[in-house]
Amino acid sequence: MATTKAVVMARGLGSRMKKDAAAQLTPDQAVAAASGAKAMMPLGGRPFLDHSLSRLADAGLTQVCLVIGPEHTAVRDYYDSLDLERIEIFYTIQAEPRGTADAVAAAHWFAGDDQVVVINGDNLYPTDALAALARTDGSATIGFTPAGLVANSNIPADRMTAFAALTVDEAGDLVEIVDAVRLLIEECERFAVLPSDDGVLDLSSRGDVAWVASLLTGSEVRL
Repeated sequence: MATTKAVVMARGLGSRMKKDAAAQLTPDQAVAAASGAKAMMPLGGRPFLDHSLSRLADAGLTQVCLVIGPEHTAVRDYYDSLDLERIEIFYTIQAEPRGTADAVAAAHWFAGDDQVVVINGDNLYPTDALAALARTDGSATIGFTPAGLVANSNIPADRMTAFAALTVDEAGDLVEIVDAVRLLIEECERFAVLPSDDGVLDLSSRGDVAWVASLLTGSEVRL
């Protein structure tokens, strides 16, 4: 495998999650929503992040660094209390919520000279896609198809404009995305796009909680 390391960005402010919405939440879910702690949203007795970590382990990514804020002591306390069998968890602090690139930079000491798979803490990615990234030597991203997302996610078609669209050349390499990646491409870094028709569960707002919980019913979590 190219890497066994993953970085999970769990520092976000959760602004959309904090907003009031016509969504029925349990008391513990309401507390998590009010705090903006999307990754720790209780779903079926376990935090949402547990499902992500379990899938990372399924994909062979057994060393995981959680990027958290200085106020997220509950995240560290929770995972330090578990008897982990399949993964090893590290922590790094992103002092201020300065975006994705800054969150990744906060984990530079964890990555070292190794490749890492980077994911968002409020999304649940398919195991096959994570495994494909872990096996890939060099820079790469998963390119989820709109049809696959609509069919296999909690993401309706009219929500697609909220997500980044990839532009790919004839060789299947990425040629356009966010500024940080665009700068690397200009410096001749190649990003392979690995296509996937699978879905991604998105936990952005309170309205997503019940839907995601129903889709995770019966899911096995092994950490």
